[in-house]
Parts: sequence; C-alpha cells; structure tokens
Amino acid sequence: MNKKVEVRNSNTHGKWIFAIEKIATWEIVLQWDISHQIPAEEEKTLSPEEKKYVCLFEWKYIQMQEPECYINHSCEANTYVWKFCDIAKRDIEIGEEITGNYNEVSSWGPVIQCNCWASICTWKIFS
Repeated sequence: MNKKVEVRNSNTHGKWIFAIEKIATWEIVLQWDISHQIPAEEEKTLSPEEKKYVCLFEWKYIQMQEPECYINHSCEANTYVWKFCDIAKRDIEIGEEITGNYNEVSSWGPVIQCNCWASICTWKIFS
C-alpha cells in the first residue's frame, strides 16, 4: 500500500481511504492487486454484497482487495484508473478522501446510482 494513504473507519459508510501525506498530480496513489480475477460466469453467481467489490476493467473481472476496494465514488474524483492503478488527477491534500469515478472505468455508461451530487454528477444527467 502507498505509505501516503491510510484506511479509516467511517461513521456512516464502512471504510474510506485518506491521504496522510500530500500526493502530487500524476502520482500513483494505489496499484491494484489483480491476482484475484474471476471468470464472467462466476461473477454472475456472486451475491450483491460480493459484487460491491468486483470491478470490470479492461475486460477482466477483478475482486478488489484492500485497500483499493475502499475507494469511494465521486463524479468529481481526485483519481483516475490507468493500467490497474489509481492515479492522482490533481494534487491531493493531507486529510482528503481518495475518490474515483466508477463510471469512468465502465465502458457501459453509468453503472451506479450516484449520490455525490457534485455539480458535474453524471447520475443527475441520466436520471
């Protein structure tokens, strides 16, 4: 795990990831553990709780591991995914939550009902 982030408990939503040191634009925030790939047929049999931590990226179903499974969605995310890594889109300050836009990863359009209500929230556009 990147020494600049830590997993913290949330009072409302389980666990989140926060910056404990400043992270520079274009820096790798997290590198995914992609050793937990599952076949498409198996993904269909997973419970809704198990599916929460499965990501389809570059045509691979990956069971996300700690800590990357705790990145929360935001339409104004501070990271993007590239080559199975979360990369900082901009400087991330100490104490800031690490977020990703789940809908940028999917090639099928919006995949979640978003509640971020950012000014550029894609869920507001499609709902």
